[in-house]
Amino acid sequence: MEARLLRQGPWESRAICSRTLVKWLVLSMPAMAILAAIELFHAGAIEAARVLLLAGIGLGFLFTTPFLPVYTPARSRFVRYLKC
Repeated sequence: MEARLLRQGPWESRAICSRTLVKWLVLSMPAMAILAAIELFHAGAIEAARVLLLAGIGLGFLFTTPFLPVYTPARSRFVRYLKC
């Protein structure tokens, strides 16, 4: 199962990394959510800020997986865990 994941993994990074605009858009979305959460905390909207903060952290893990080098079984386990 790990060997199959190692063979299938690069298609995602090729699809995203080959397009510079898409790459930076995908990588900036979690940062924008976290910055919006900070602004909402300052404005006093605590509940909305919590949701955006958790969404930003979750999206950060989800959107960075195509950019992780998956060359070893230990790294492939991490990527497989995030994809499930």
